[in-house]
Amino acid sequence: MKKLYFTFVLAVLWIFSIQAQTYYVINPTPVFTPKSSPIEVAALYSADFNITQKNTIRQDYEDAYDDIVVLGEATRTYNCHNFAWHIADGGTATAWMNQIDITNGPNVAKYWTDGSFIEVCNESESSKIFYFTGDHSAIMSTISGYYDSKWGPDILVRHAPTNLPGIYVPADRRYFASILLR
Repeated sequence: MKKLYFTFVLAVLWIFSIQAQTYYVINPTPVFTPKSSPIEVAALYSADFNITQKNTIRQDYEDAYDDIVVLGEATRTYNCHNFAWHIADGGTATAWMNQIDITNGPNVAKYWTDGSFIEVCNESESSKIFYFTGDHSAIMSTISGYYDSKWGPDILVRHAPTNLPGIYVPADRRYFASILLR
């Protein structure tokens, strides 16, 4: 019950903070999939969290979620999709990557529809995880049984596959592997 209440309060605060304080503009320079499909990203146009806000966000998550490891501080400069599909593979663009583009067309899905990644049945064969109902992406952690993901504008965290905010619908996952040789 504690997690459910915390998730609800966090979602409401997150929505209001984004609407009230955070502005993004579409970056004219997209990022690209490994097969060169352009991915629309947005850049932060307003202020990021201050140090007090960052510390409060971190502490709130650590209090609400057992068995998580915070890997990075809260920042509005990038989100889960950009972390999982771009930054984790060596990309340098810190930006906000939405599941759909400004025309309501697919955006993140280009990573698998262009053949850069293939969907696999077994989690153990994957490197990327897409929470398809909850609009969230993660990567397989270097620690077995865990994922690494950025929780919205908040922290970058290592967590068990279903130990994350309920807004991401933890049970609804698809697994993807790169087609590039490892």
